[in-house]
Amino acid sequence: MRIAALAILLCTAPFAAANDFYVDPDHGSDAGNGSAAQPWRSLQAVFDDGLVETRDWPSYPYVPGMTLVTVNAGAPVRAGDTIWLRSGYHGDLVVADAYNSAPITIAAQPGQSPRIRSVLVRSAQNWILRDLVVSPSFAPTNEPLTMLSIENHGWTGPSWDVDVDHCTLYSVADASAWGANEWIDLASDGIYVGGDRVDVHDCSVRNVRFGIGVDGVDARIRRNVVDGFSADGLRGLGDGDVFEYNTIENDYIGDELDANHDDGFQSWSIGSDGQVGTGEVRDVVLRGSLFINAEDPGNPLRGTLQGIGCFDGLFVNWVVENNVVITDHWHGISFYGMRDSRIVNNTVIDLADGQPGPPFDLHLRAGAAAIDAGSSVLAPGRDIEGQPRPQGAGVDLGAYERPVDAIFRDGFDQA
Repeated sequence: MRIAALAILLCTAPFAAANDFYVDPDHGSDAGNGSAAQPWRSLQAVFDDGLVETRDWPSYPYVPGMTLVTVNAGAPVRAGDTIWLRSGYHGDLVVADAYNSAPITIAAQPGQSPRIRSVLVRSAQNWILRDLVVSPSFAPTNEPLTMLSIENHGWTGPSWDVDVDHCTLYSVADASAWGANEWIDLASDGIYVGGDRVDVHDCSVRNVRFGIGVDGVDARIRRNVVDGFSADGLRGLGDGDVFEYNTIENDYIGDELDANHDDGFQSWSIGSDGQVGTGEVRDVVLRGSLFINAEDPGNPLRGTLQGIGCFDGLFVNWVVENNVVITDHWHGISFYGMRDSRIVNNTVIDLADGQPGPPFDLHLRAGAAAIDAGSSVLAPGRDIEGQPRPQGAGVDLGAYERPVDAIFRDGFDQA
């Protein structure tokens, strides 16, 4: 009976409430307490002054198997709390040597417009970055950099369990006046993921050199838009990564001006000898993503995009399904060295010039030869838009499954 009563007491005991803290670079104070009425002035000072109770390794260099210990015991910000950022320029944010037992969130306060030059998360765990706008153009001098980076460090340790949610990153807000030199020399890189189990989702990355690059394992890169890039849209070099429902569009600067061969998605392996192409990249999912070489084929700066270009493998146990590739390069979907994998229900189409122009709506019309013409073997259960398949007598070819109740819209019979 005592055991049962204790169990009931433990189940009904309240958890410690999460707290909210505020940083206001224009109206805050170094002497503030972080409350809504007395916000701190500097986000970086919150970390530098030890105002976050967290954990770290007992000594350096980091050695696998170490046990984390508490640092800054009794500090006001703790696991589960949120730091709200108000309007103003916050400069560079560095979150380092901070392993939380539960996530701490750094987010834009609703209705506010904080501006951040760059974010570096290094040797850290359990951080959420939400609704942040990051751009080097906010600084007095716009110098190219990696705008948001999640890194491991050989001395201070790895990073893992970081969530990047609904963030916006751009080299400049409007690159319409850029020429080739700006796209090569001024464009910053978007997001780099070196840590493990990192989730980057619902983010906008614009006007960049490289879009989103992943070296870490078990990453989730979902529902992001990379719009305007001059190198690669996505890179996936880690095992167990999932890239799904992303949009990668508008590649700039062709091979004649830039030695980089641009890819919508690129991967390669590195072996234990450190050489490219001697190892394996395993268990990657590339699903439901849209790759568009150029929304305006007449743009004189548009590049020649390799759609999904995976060279120098081996690529083992991959799933490549429900993707759409629109480009005029001969590498639509290319894997050089693939084993025990499947490529199924993708749509690849040439970006043809002239009239009526490139077909950006690739839903199947009534009577299309692709309807019910696919194989059910290993076909994904849903299409690129989440439509269950099959509809009708069989699986449709390509990334789109035509619903049986498709209606007429704008004069065209389409899904």
